[in-house]
Amino acid sequence: MSKIKYFPEDMDVQNKTVILRLDLNVPLNEKKILDNSRILTSLPFLKNLIKKKRR
Repeated sequence: MSKIKYFPEDMDVQNKTVILRLDLNVPLNEKKILDNSRILTSLPFLKNLIKKKRR
């Protein structure tokens, strides 16, 4: 899966409220995740928001 561009890196989101909607539906088999690529692709973006102290 390719890198997802959410919004520009220089966008000022520090100390602002961000409403986020992600499609994290993943294929399951007997309650085990078969493909976690959607989750792993979103993690850098989420960590970046946390680092910028978003609300």
